[in-house]
Amino acid sequence: MKMWKRSMCTIATLLLLTGCSEPAAQEDVKQQEPASGQPVDSIPLIPGVDLKELAKTYEKQRFAFKTEYRDNRSSYSGQKRHETGSNFGCSIEGDGEMNVSVVSFVINGSNQSKEKVDELVKEFFGQAARLQYEQADPDQAQKWVEQHASTAIEAGQWKVTKTKIGSVEFELTGEPLVRVLLLKQEGASATALKKLYGDRE
Repeated sequence: MKMWKRSMCTIATLLLLTGCSEPAAQEDVKQQEPASGQPVDSIPLIPGVDLKELAKTYEKQRFAFKTEYRDNRSSYSGQKRHETGSNFGCSIEGDGEMNVSVVSFVINGSNQSKEKVDELVKEFFGQAARLQYEQADPDQAQKWVEQHASTAIEAGQWKVTKTKIGSVEFELTGEPLVRVLLLKQEGASATALKKLYGDRE
């Protein structure tokens, strides 16, 4: 369990901080002015998302969560084993008032083929991308994930595919058998995100 948690957080940190490759061009997806929100360690909040309610959504899907509260932050980390034997992970970060700042999802399909993991990305990440927040477009978000389900390391270089829907940024990356989807409010600094995930190790 602990090794899986570390793996999830480490991959998410690499996603946020990688400069190894140029990200794919931004798609012309619904662009709007960023919504206001109070920062959590310089990480803006995703407007309209309640941490506990979001966690309940995944608990109903049989994710086993661990919670942590410190320094005016709330962290929920959960995982479940898919019927294929792959591991699904979900990490929700927020403030002391249960507002959400960052949500990340991980698929560890080390016992699968890359093609099967692509299918799991469409299944798990596709639904996860339908997060309800202010200015959200769930159908567009799911479609974007499905169109970029094969995003992974190419020729040893990290590839990151990004888009923005409303004021929330979506990022996909990973290895052929381990993938990450990250949702964060526009304006979140890499330094603050590194500290957030680093503190979780």
